[in-house]
Parts: sequence; C-alpha cells; structure tokens
Amino acid sequence: MKRTELNVLLNHFSDEEHRHLWIHYPFFDLQLFRIDLEQPSISNIVTQGDFESERLRRRPYGDERLGANLPYYNDLRNCFLSSRVEKYANEKKVLERLQELHEEIKDPNKRPRPLFIALDTNIFYARFLSRHLQAYDEFGKPTFWAEGFRYAVSEMVQQEIDFQIIDKFRPEDIRELKKNLAGAHYLDEFYNASARKARLAKMALAEMIYSFSELRAVRIKGSLQGNDYSMNDIQIAQSYKEYSRRMDYDVLLLTADEDMIYHANTAELMAIQLIIGSGIAPQTIVDPWSLQDLVHDLAVAFGVIEFAGLQIAVLGEWGGKSSEDYNDERVKVRFADDKVAGAIDRELRLCRSISAAIAGNKREMF
Repeated sequence: MKRTELNVLLNHFSDEEHRHLWIHYPFFDLQLFRIDLEQPSISNIVTQGDFESERLRRRPYGDERLGANLPYYNDLRNCFLSSRVEKYANEKKVLERLQELHEEIKDPNKRPRPLFIALDTNIFYARFLSRHLQAYDEFGKPTFWAEGFRYAVSEMVQQEIDFQIIDKFRPEDIRELKKNLAGAHYLDEFYNASARKARLAKMALAEMIYSFSELRAVRIKGSLQGNDYSMNDIQIAQSYKEYSRRMDYDVLLLTADEDMIYHANTAELMAIQLIIGSGIAPQTIVDPWSLQDLVHDLAVAFGVIEFAGLQIAVLGEWGGKSSEDYNDERVKVRFADDKVAGAIDRELRLCRSISAAIAGNKREMF
C-alpha cells in the first residue's frame, strides 16, 4: 500500500467501530501510543524513560553497530514532526515570514533580485516541504504552499544523505538480533534489507526527489572535502554563498540546526531556523490526514509496527524493497485474518479505480 492509501486501512477500523487503536512496536513488545479515531488524536505516548530502558534491555551486548540499528526515542519524536502530528515551536512564525517573502517576490520594487530558498539536509529528513509548507486563510483557502517558491539544493546535501545509504542486515545480524528482540519472526523479512540509518536516509531522499521533480529545485554543484564531518555544514553554507554571488540572487537558508544559522551568517546569507519544541501534549488532536503519514513514517523508521490486538502489521522495510517502493512511499501490510485482508483489498481496489478514473478525466480536460 502507498502512504496515501493507508487511510483506507484506518477508515476500515473506524467502520468496524474500533474507537481507538494502540500502536505497538513488536521488537520491544512495547505500546508506543494510542490513536483515537472518533476525534482523531494521539494520547498515552510511551515515556522516554520506558522506551530507552527497553531499548537498552534489547540491545545486542558488545555490538555497537547492531545496537545503533535499534530505534531511539528521538526517532519517535521525529516521526511526530514529519507527519505534522507535532509542529515546530516557531512554525507559525516561520510560515508567516515565508508568506511575507511570498508577497515580496511579486513586487520587484520590494525585492528586485530573484529569491531562492536554500535547503539544509535536515529539511529533507523532516519532510518540511511536502508536509508543513502550506498556509490557509480563515476560510480554509490556501494562501501559499511549497510550489510558490524557488529552491536550491547543494549536491553536498545530497551527498550527506547518500553517505547514510550503505548499511544492510546480514544473515549473522539477523541471527544475533533474534536472541534479544521480541517478535523475532518479523526479522525474517529483513535479510539483506536496509538498516535504520539507511531507511531514514531513503525517506529523506524521496523528499529530495520531490523537491527536484515537483518543485523544480536547482541543483548546485559541489563535493564535500575531507573526512571531518563537523566541517560539512560550513562547506554547504559556503556553496550557497558562492551560488548567490555567481548568479546575483538572494538566497535564504532554511534549516532546523542552530549552528547552521551561524554558518549562514558568516556566509552572509539570510536564514530561517525551525525550532523543535518540547514534545506534544498528553492528548493531542491531529489532522486525520496526518495519521496516514505517521503510520508510514513509523513503519519505515522502526522497520515494523503493529495495530495491537488486531493481528495487523505494517512493515516499512523488507528484503527486496526497491528504490521505486521508497519513492512511491509503499509499505507492506500483513494480515493474520484472511477475511479482514479481503475486505481491505476490496476497499483498496475501489479507491484505486476511482483515483484512476479521476486522473483519466483530468488528462481528457487538457
């Protein structure tokens, strides 16, 4: 199923009068949080202490590489952010400032030079462009969205993401993980599959592809030099500075990294920082559409999640998952009950046929 089709699954639960769902992480045998479907909300979130305690208990002894491939509590937080369940602490201010810039670029007297938004690596991991960058007036009419700007992406940013797509699970890794993890039968899906950092990077790369294909971002040539990763941010900022001077454009750097703001200032670039807040409230009402994003992002970040008690699992990774699967944001859904699987399959086929008919009508119009 594609990410955008996961609402078929969630709506089926609602139709079957499941008022709430528990999201369970089988490898830790841990409930992560509860989704209430009647008034869509997230509640009963696992504490950081309980999560990290279970992570420490399940971690393979003496193997730092395998231990690093178990999810951290921050991975859960990042999924809340990328899915819009949680917003940035200053998100409203950032969107207001971007809306001001959106109006300025329409008036050559206010901003005579073209404006490009330069993107830092963390913006792709956060899925900010495709998930957060939109604003509406009091009547629900969109006032601006990501397509309203021009973007620049340094090849150094792409390299930072590419460098993470290297680690896969080997047969000996699976044997070792089976000694400590609960739900070990799911590990049979992970032979030769991408490890944690690689999965997160592939999601970020899908966002980057969106920036090139849908937003027509400009690619800025450059290559990271040296092995000192602490210098990467400086090199990235300088590449945007060089682009600004060479093309005589205004360049604004968008980042979620405070240190990057200093590097931008040194490079004489405008900059906006997204600030991560302290977490979501004990019970947070959410946009229903964000739930499908949350299920998708969690499944990929954690490898697999379950709807507790329903014998349904969503896998974000499996051996043989292709780059096309990642770019199309596909997950694998496993059912223990053939009757439920058949019902979901019928609903999914109906939705796909309707979507195909709508797409066909749009093509005929043009």
